[in-house]
This record gives sequence, structure tokens and C-alpha cells, in this order.
Amino acid sequence: MEGTFHLVQSPDRRNEVRGITMRGAATVSTARTGMGAAGLFEVACFTPKPGSGTSPLRHYQPVNQMAELFLIRHGQASFDGDDYDQLSALGYRQCQWLGEYFKERGVTFERIVCGEMTRHRQSADAICQGLGITAAYETHPGFNEFDFQKLLLGFGTTYPDQAVRDWSNQRDVFRCLRRAMLAWSQEELPETAVPERWQAFAQRVGRALDFARQGAVGKTLICTSGGTISMALSQLMGFDANTLINTNLGMRNASISHCFYKQGSTPYVTGFNSVPHLDTPERLASISYI
Repeated sequence: MEGTFHLVQSPDRRNEVRGITMRGAATVSTARTGMGAAGLFEVACFTPKPGSGTSPLRHYQPVNQMAELFLIRHGQASFDGDDYDQLSALGYRQCQWLGEYFKERGVTFERIVCGEMTRHRQSADAICQGLGITAAYETHPGFNEFDFQKLLLGFGTTYPDQAVRDWSNQRDVFRCLRRAMLAWSQEELPETAVPERWQAFAQRVGRALDFARQGAVGKTLICTSGGTISMALSQLMGFDANTLINTNLGMRNASISHCFYKQGSTPYVTGFNSVPHLDTPERLASISYI
């Protein structure tokens, strides 16, 4: 079946797509998606059977509005400070710039959801400051980051020759974290050496995603962490633990990963790890990964 579609608006103000040319020999259901003046649309259409006397030119299907998830990694944390779970001065600026970016484009959010960590709430505060709004947040423990410090210590105890040698050296920490996460995902560490079982981590992130998708209306902003976002994306896209780990270690602070979804359907990822608010010559040096 082939067809050409125009995006129009019905009297009740819903966006609709009308077919203007169709060719086909039997009744066939299909689905089309595309971008129109009103944004993303999806259409279901059919071709009538020959001789039915029904013209395909007069048939259209209302478009179902799609909801959106904006998964935001927290701004730069205090890697060199006494408490990692605090945004650095740069981390605050990264998130405020992100809020300003949303405001300039008229992006508004029906819900704001955070993990329970301080850096998640601080990131949401800075984004809202950039948006010029005051908003109430919902929280869900499933959006908390795994305890990477306990994982690194447990891995180092289990494999002393591969332990972190210099905790002030980001490269050394990341090298060890890659190996520790792989061993964790493959159940190679004793239970006392890990913050939680890998499967338990996956399950709580799955529950958090279900919580965020409740209602399926408008846009939901989620302030969380890189490991949590990587686990969520692995569940939505079906990639393995090794890809999850690479995704986690390459995730930028205050980055956007984006999904469209409808109630009862699996979200599909349309953007990952993007920092458009930092993509200017004067802000490129503000891109960070901790």
C-alpha cells in the first residue's frame, strides 16, 4: 500500500492526517509516522476492497497524541570535593543553561521527577531557575544511581591487583569502574561486594520508568544519573551490558536522552546524550562527564 498524507486540524482542534492518494488492491491496515506542522504524528489508514464503492480519499484517522520523556543526567558533581553528591559550580551553570534552552524553545513540562539524591534535586532546581518557574517535584527511588563507590571498593577487595590506585585521578577511577561494572553485570562479585544485585538494579529502574510513564500526557522531565539512564536505555533498546557500560561512561553531564511513547506501548528513543545548550564555541569547555 502507498499513500500521501497531509496534516490538517479537525473542528475539535485535534490534529488529523488525511490521505489524498492511495493505491492498493485489498483492505490493508498500516501505520505511518512523520513530522508535520504540529509535530510528530502517527496515522492508521486502509485501502478499501475493489468494487466496494468506498473511496480512500474520504478516510482518515485521528492522530493519537504522544507523550515524551526527557531523561537528564545531573550536572557536574563534586568529584574533587568532600561529598560527590553535590553539584559543582559548573554543574549548576550547565543545568541553568539547559533550562534557558528549554525556555527559549517554548518547552514546558507537565511533570518533573527526580531520584532521591541531592544532585538530582539540585539539577532540577537549576533547570527550573533557567526556565523561570517554580515547580513541585515527584521522587522515585528507582531513579537513584547505584552506589559506585561501594562497587569500586568491593571490586578492589575482590581483585586487589585491579583496584583504584589514585582516587583523585578520573582516568584511573573510570578504568576500574568499567571492569567493576562488567564483573557486577556477570555476577562475578560476592553479594557483600556490590551495592545491589545487577538484576535488582534493572528491576528498580524498570519500575521507575513505569512510574514516569503514568498518564501518558505531555512532557515529563526526569533528573537522574548516568548509570540509571544507561540501564533505562538498555531496556528500551535491547542492548547488552557491555554497551550499557560504554554508554554510562560516555554520558555527559546535563545531557538529554529523549523518548516518545503512548500509553501501553514501549517508548522509542529519539535522542541520546545531547547537550545542545553547550554546543557553542564559548561553552564547549563546559562539557564534562563526572
